[in-house]
Amino acid sequence: MAAAEASPSTSSDKEIYFVLDDQREIKVHNSLQHLSGFLKDFLKSLGEEQEGNSIKIPTKDVGYDEVELLNKFVAFLEQHHKDQVRNEQDRKDFWMEFIPSNREELRPLAKDVDKDLLITAANAGDFLIVPAFISFCTYFLCERAQNLKLKELREFLNEEADFDEEQLRIIRECPEFDNL
Repeated sequence: MAAAEASPSTSSDKEIYFVLDDQREIKVHNSLQHLSGFLKDFLKSLGEEQEGNSIKIPTKDVGYDEVELLNKFVAFLEQHHKDQVRNEQDRKDFWMEFIPSNREELRPLAKDVDKDLLITAANAGDFLIVPAFISFCTYFLCERAQNLKLKELREFLNEEADFDEEQLRIIRECPEFDNL
């Protein structure tokens, strides 16, 4: 339902599709380009290279599950926090505060987040250019990381997902972090 309530598109908006390895094309929620300033600029540059009403982004790192979760996440933001996200997302620490403070609302979306999904979401960072999405996956992965020792979690986050210190901060702010 929320997908149908996406903000009205402007004449400069194009439909965005990820083209997966198996050649399936998965449409990305229209509101993504409004909720991510960085993505908006990225898509503008791509749109100048691609003619027509759609932009197709081939990627070997993004799977169907990641795009579906991204779409649900964007639909949630659009429906419940659109103005806040649009007004404050450029503030460096916005997402680090937003996700923990809205964790109970976000928790139902996070049921499918696992280590593999986080790796692919992070590897696809050039395309899933929403820092919030990676932070969201990271935060809820931490809740499920009780069986990882602190050293293993740090190694995973630094090597596999290639996070920097600022992105690691969300892990340290999780109450679950104390139990590792």
